Order: sequence, then structure tokens, then C-alpha cells
Amino acid sequence: MPECSIYEYMLENNKDYPSDIAIVYLGRKITYKKLFENIDKAAAAFLNAGVKEKEIVTVALPCIPEALYSVYALNKIGAVANMIHPLAGKDETLNYFNEVQSRIAVIFDGAFATIADDIGKTGVEKVVVASPADSLPTALKIAYGLKVKKPNLDGQKFMSWKNFIQGGKGAEVNLVKKDCHDMAIISHTGGTTGEPKGCMLSDYNTNAVISMIGNDLEYDRQEINMAVLPPLS
Repeated sequence: MPECSIYEYMLENNKDYPSDIAIVYLGRKITYKKLFENIDKAAAAFLNAGVKEKEIVTVALPCIPEALYSVYALNKIGAVANMIHPLAGKDETLNYFNEVQSRIAVIFDGAFATIADDIGKTGVEKVVVASPADSLPTALKIAYGLKVKKPNLDGQKFMSWKNFIQGGKGAEVNLVKKDCHDMAIISHTGGTTGEPKGCMLSDYNTNAVISMIGNDLEYDRQEINMAVLPPLS
């Protein structure tokens, strides 16, 4: 099994194919070149926000490109992504923030109204609000804007993904070499038999799953796989 970080594993497998498509998002095709560029932009923004190695940042996003940018950016700089369901209830979400003492959270715009008034009950200092519209093709972005009311963000405690990324300009991003058996991601059980529990996954754990899926299903390069569930929620 690959003994490296999840970022390094993806980089090693795709660095020689920058023009290959990494993500097809409702008609928008994102190449590996653009994927790695966007990961670096997110990493710079997290660094500018003061995220340190091994710090736990909560990510509550559906299957949108920004979810991948966040997870791999945090992994590249040696931080940990606490992945929670984007539509978790208010009390559950606030508890997840406090459980890992997240200082920064990245949430889905549809969850903003749920937690906005009670964020003071947590130690979260900054909430980045990402929207499914952020990476949509223009026509679909306009349609989404007509259907979904844009949240009123104060730009301080709550800020848009766009402004968050702009705030990272000029920050130097370096790959943090880490022990592949250290914690990389926290995923959560469903709670069907009790309280949901955070499962601490290492880079080695995650890479093993990815490696086994690739071997068992015998994917051909550029074959398309549909992602339906929120990532690692």
C-alpha cells in the first residue's frame, strides 16, 4: 500500500497527465492541472487564516469541487479535515465543531441559516461558506442564484469561498512531509445504534481504500465514476 499522504498519492498518480479530466461537475470539466492549482489556492487561504499542522478544520460540504479542494489543501499543509454531513441538524453540527475544537469551518451555503445565530456557542472563529454555484457553468450558476437566496455574510465571522481564496494570495504553500500513519481525516458513523462517532483515519487508511477500489474494479484511466454521497461524511 502507498505509504504517503493522500495528497502525495493523488499527485504521483496524476502529475504526468495535467490535461486529463479530474472532475466533471454538472457540465464543467476540471483538469488535473486546474485541480492542483485550486488545491494550492485553498491551501494558501488556510495558511493565511492561520491553520497549523495537525489542526482540525471542519468541512461540511456536498459533492462540489470545493470539498475536494479543501480536503487535499488541508492534507498538503499537514492539517486534518473533520468531515461532517452538510445537512446535519443545528445541534449536531455545533457539537461536531466543539468535539474537535475547530477554529475554522467550511460549510455549505444551505446550512448557513441553520447555524448562523448559534455559532457563538462554539469556538469557531471563521466560517467559510461555499456554494454549489461557485464552480457551476455560467447558465447553471444564474439559475441557482434565482432559486437559492444568497446568504448575507458579514465578511468577518462568515465569508464567501471566493473572498476566502482571495485572502490567500501571496501565501507560500509547501508540502508538509508527514507520517502516513498520522491522522488525516475524521469521518463519522451514522449513529444508527447510538451517538455518531468520529473515526480517525490516517493517510495510509485512506490510500488503502483508494488503492483497493482501483485494483478491484480495474478502472481505465479517464473512466468516469459517479459520486453521489457527500465526501467522507
